[in-house]
Amino acid sequence: MLEQTILLVPGGDDSIVHHMAAKAIENISTTVSGPSHHLVTTEIGSALWYLFTHSTVEAVRVTAISSLSRLTRVVPAVFLAVIDTCGPAAILEGVGGAGARVQQHLLTAMTTALLTSRIQTHPYPCTLLLTASTEVWTSEAYS
Repeated sequence: MLEQTILLVPGGDDSIVHHMAAKAIENISTTVSGPSHHLVTTEIGSALWYLFTHSTVEAVRVTAISSLSRLTRVVPAVFLAVIDTCGPAAILEGVGGAGARVQQHLLTAMTTALLTSRIQTHPYPCTLLLTASTEVWTSEAYS
């Protein structure tokens, strides 16, 4: 049942199904501590990011990013894949234009992923994220 619900996350426009699927992932990720669980995949991370960036319902957005943050605590590679896919500027745009709860979850996921990754093997070192964050926040300050 849960797997079928998870498959519905990126498709369709049913915000109730999206919210329930993201909430289920969030609840499971708080009780699972090992990376061997089938929910801890980069595909689920990408689906949650898509849900966060494309949903118009704030509760769904907060739950999706909270789920992604909690999955990142289990396996940091989940969020590193999101950074690889959309780039650091998109992550920081999400931080800049969001409420405090979303900012907290995004910054936690980003920090967890960066602190546990090896800078030598990852294409986005911290300096690139800092440069992108300066550009995003500077452009918002002057607009």
